[in-house]
Amino acid sequence: MTPEGQALADAELANTDAAIIRAKGRTQSWLRQELKVAEGEQLPNVPYWNSDLKYPNRGAQELEWWRVHKIAAHRTPVEQSLWTDSRYTGLDPQQISDFQFAAKVRDQMVNELRKEQRVDGSLPPAYTQVMKPR
Repeated sequence: MTPEGQALADAELANTDAAIIRAKGRTQSWLRQELKVAEGEQLPNVPYWNSDLKYPNRGAQELEWWRVHKIAAHRTPVEQSLWTDSRYTGLDPQQISDFQFAAKVRDQMVNELRKEQRVDGSLPPAYTQVMKPR
């Protein structure tokens, strides 16, 4: 890579890192609102965000569960039953609640990252012409 190319790559990496930091900060602010934690106070342990999250353990059915998970619109009654019954296998009620909240946290962070990349649908549908045609 040329020195110029390396400089461009480094600059883009710095831009990406800064975007992640901004998105993470907005997600943390959202978390504070959700958990009713004041700005100066430390966030409690939030599984997935700042502490470990326990995931379901479906054992031998793990691959089948994910196959069924991908085809939500076309599940047979047997597949729907497998999906529903195995969704939180191995988790106690608190862990299920943590797992569900973790999905909300993930969705929030993803939305914030989309905003940073400007792929969240917030762009105007039509651009105003800025140059006159020749």
